[in-house]
Amino acid sequence: MIDATDYAALLSLGAGRFDAAVCTMAIMDIASLEPLVSALAQLLRRPGRFVFSVVHRCFNSGRVSLLAEETADQSGRLVT
Repeated sequence: MIDATDYAALLSLGAGRFDAAVCTMAIMDIASLEPLVSALAQLLRRPGRFVFSVVHRCFNSGRVSLLAEETADQSGRLVT
């Protein structure tokens, strides 16, 4: 596994090697984004794509709490 804050380690993956990069629900937990963003400019072929997802800010608050969860049981009935 590569440390996303280690620019040299990221570049060891190969300059111009990738058409796209995806970061799902992790970018908000990376201490420093500068090494990753700088390395992506080198790692991606032109025109490269960087796709990422993050938690919406309404879910990243001390004021939010889970009250109930709904799911379907094996018969398809909704269970709270």
